[in-house]
Amino acid sequence: IREQIAVSEPHFRYVELVLKSGLDAAKLTRQILSFSQNSPVEMEPFCANDAVKEVVEILGKTIHRMIEITTELSNENPFVMGDLARIEQVLINLCMNSCDAMPDGGKLIIKTKTFMLDERNSMRYAATPPGDYVLFSVCDTGTGMDRETISRIFDPFFTTKKPGQATGLGLSIAYNIVNEHKGHITVKSKPGEGTEVDILLPMTKELPVASKALLAAPEIHRGEETILIVDDEYVVRKLLVDLLQSRGYKIFTAIDGVEALELFKNRHGTIELVILDVVMPRMDGYETLKRILEI
Repeated sequence: IREQIAVSEPHFRYVELVLKSGLDAAKLTRQILSFSQNSPVEMEPFCANDAVKEVVEILGKTIHRMIEITTELSNENPFVMGDLARIEQVLINLCMNSCDAMPDGGKLIIKTKTFMLDERNSMRYAATPPGDYVLFSVCDTGTGMDRETISRIFDPFFTTKKPGQATGLGLSIAYNIVNEHKGHITVKSKPGEGTEVDILLPMTKELPVASKALLAAPEIHRGEETILIVDDEYVVRKLLVDLLQSRGYKIFTAIDGVEALELFKNRHGTIELVILDVVMPRMDGYETLKRILEI
């Protein structure tokens, strides 16, 4: 749809929103799967400031309006080597905890800055190796915590909330993710004086591989070949026909394998691609493929 309407048309922004919502849903699904399957960390360079901006955008749709979100981002625009989805999850967990500590409203500040860890101050960060790091800070003006609470804050299932309001896993997951990234996480807080959580992550000079933005208008390829589409769902057939015909391809359709075989026998000299559904009545996609290859 986006390819068929001009950017100036009033409905274009709604199409963009639908597309972005789909991409966001896919991203969230990948995050859930990565945690449930304990999949390996996918280390790639990403911009620390962009990660914070993405988190702020998500929070803006979910947190109470009485909480004011501000950012203080590094002018150096530093990059981190890590798994972007997991680091965003860490930041979201920390921010949601801050929001819970401000039931009557307050300020939430997310910061980034570069940080050089040398031999002298590395011991302050549990013997984290010296080097260049990016420091993420999540600060709030909430109720704060006492020393005993801080000492247990990263324990699995520990929570100060009422039963049923939290699992107590958010901060323990955050702690593990930061450790996986060879980073360090610390908490500073006092009752009635708010909380600051600092995360050190290794900085990298490596830049992401250049790629087109997901929402950038895709390059449209055209062709003149003949394609056979086999699918028992009318909506799927209609979508594929409209899309491919608009790009110059000649299209034949069949509603199942039996009809597809008959059509292919008569026109197999001209059909150059077959798109097959797997589950269909009378003859499924696997059997249809086998018969087509025999022809």
